[in-house]
Amino acid sequence: MIWFWILWYVLISENHACHIVTSIDEQILWLDPMAREIYHQTAPEDLYFFGEHEGVLYAITNDLMVFDNHIYAVTPDEIEQITTILNRNAALSPDGRQFAYVGFPGFDTPFNIETFVQYSFDASNNPEAYDLSLLNVQIRVFDLEDRASQVYAEILVMQDALIDGELLPRMILPTSINWTTDGIVAAVRNESGSINELRLYTQTDQRIIAPLPHPTFRNTPFSFLAVSPTQIAVTLDEYSETDSPSASNAQATLEGQNAIVGDNVLNLLNIGTPAIYLIDIETGEISRLDNGYYPKWSPDGTQLAYIASNQMQIYTIETGETQTYPIEPWGQYAWSPDGTQIAYLAYDKSILGADTIGILNVADGNIQTYPLSSEIITPNANVIWTCR
Repeated sequence: MIWFWILWYVLISENHACHIVTSIDEQILWLDPMAREIYHQTAPEDLYFFGEHEGVLYAITNDLMVFDNHIYAVTPDEIEQITTILNRNAALSPDGRQFAYVGFPGFDTPFNIETFVQYSFDASNNPEAYDLSLLNVQIRVFDLEDRASQVYAEILVMQDALIDGELLPRMILPTSINWTTDGIVAAVRNESGSINELRLYTQTDQRIIAPLPHPTFRNTPFSFLAVSPTQIAVTLDEYSETDSPSASNAQATLEGQNAIVGDNVLNLLNIGTPAIYLIDIETGEISRLDNGYYPKWSPDGTQLAYIASNQMQIYTIETGETQTYPIEPWGQYAWSPDGTQIAYLAYDKSILGADTIGILNVADGNIQTYPLSSEIITPNANVIWTCR
């Protein structure tokens, strides 16, 4: 009998050490599911969490209209600003020692938006007098111990294009980046749509994993690239290149999610129909899985969760079957470290946001809910697990 109580205590202690974390209105909320308590921590701004390692959360400025994004290391006791970068694409390495991001050689961290904009303006008006290579696109890595940034790989850089009868440099930009066991993978595109590829970058080489049949989303909450040991799931923008998507068809496609940004911003962001594609890392073989967005692999890489028709879908590789769960996350969600649960912000149409954290038990579909003290209406809000 004593062994039963020892086992019970160990299990309770381990679960009790896990928290689900989100950010709202310059507040970080730490949910303890076992105690059903939420702890509040003041933050310098609204944050988006992009990684966790050994109890330390890494976050970036959560504002789509901001270019100089701050990177923070967050614990329950401290919030430390680490650096500032231009692009919101930041990905923590599997060992938690560094993060990758998109940068420019002449404007390394800490990034200054005023300097960058002024240089870009001057260079565009007088390209012969300025070094345009300073505007080349690079994948860079920031060492969290040394607090230093270095070039990891060069992306196809400034390329000339005829725009309104004038030859201007047009950049090829990565819309999402993530780590694999072999390097950093990036989905890249240019504004003309002539280049849409998935590429693998190492410190010594790069290769095209696969050309993409549609462009990736750019500068929207729907950009996402999920990596497992063998496959990559990416959200592509399915719309005719000759028929630009309108706000109305985007609303019809995204249904309840259209409330995230509203009619005007949907037009501004040029959102089409999101669809999930799977790409084999070794062979480059690509297949369409389903309409949907926000793909996320389970920690063991055997299941892929995504959102379609305003519901959670979980695809199991071994069986090829997809299970539907009647939940509608607001923003992005997170698998638990053991892959048995998914935490999410529960969308509520009456407030056009979320005021509840939900936890889905994947095995039986059971849902536990935890009311928040205030409403979350940030469209790119997310949650993250941390266990100590």
